[in-house]
Parts: sequence; C-alpha cells; structure tokens
Amino acid sequence: AWAVRPGDVGAGPHIGDGDLAPLNAPDGVVNAADVLVATRITLNLLAAGANQLAHGDVYPPGNPDGVINLQDLILIAKAALQ
Repeated sequence: AWAVRPGDVGAGPHIGDGDLAPLNAPDGVVNAADVLVATRITLNLLAAGANQLAHGDVYPPGNPDGVINLQDLILIAKAALQ
C-alpha cells in the first residue's frame, strides 16, 4: 500500500515490513536489530524519519497510523521471533 504522510519529505511507498536495521539501510531481515531500533524510536531516543515510518509503521496492519509506538514494537518483536 502506498501511504505518503504530510510533511515526510521524500516519503515513498509504505512497506510495513518491520525492517528498520541497519538504520536507513534495511537489510531485508527482521531480527533483534530491528527490535532495538523500534525500541529506541518508541522511547523517543531516536526520531523516526520517512524511511523508518515506511518500514516500521506496522500498526494497525494495512492501515498505518503515522507513528512508531508500542503497538508497532510488539508486532516487530513478534516478527523477529518467527
């Protein structure tokens, strides 16, 4: 699904795969590194840019809400454990 959020300069397609790491260079695998980046964003230790929102905004599924928060973190952690 394509989701461009107002204010996201250069925002492209919404991918929603949870692949956040390495930062700004997703590697195609959802693992503990992605959970770490999602945790840092959730705790406001790292600002989510357009790339992070495109990959890490996974909640609600199929209808991203424009933020990466605890709900997204839980889904990314679940994907990393599979």
